[in-house]
Amino acid sequence: MFEPTIVHFAEVARDKASAMRRSPTGFGVASMMGGAYIGIAMILALSVAAGLPAGTRPLAMGGVFGVGLILTVFAGAELFTGYVMYAGFGIARGSVNWSEALVMLVTV
Repeated sequence: MFEPTIVHFAEVARDKASAMRRSPTGFGVASMMGGAYIGIAMILALSVAAGLPAGTRPLAMGGVFGVGLILTVFAGAELFTGYVMYAGFGIARGSVNWSEALVMLVTV
């Protein structure tokens, strides 16, 4: 039932591993930018929620933090959580080996 999705993410793992081998500096910069975008989103979320009543803070923080995630996706930055999923499917399907997956996870 989920076979096409699993195959797709295994292929994504293979593509990400080859991109990392092709341009390790670009891969590292994309990883740093992902962290920077999420950090900026967290600071913005805390700033927005600072003056709000306690009941509305989580809603406002979630809405503002979501903007940071959207920015990360649109900018093409890399986040660790996605790579955990890609590496797991890639290892399970054999599109990447353990050493490639480990290097990807450590780099991101």
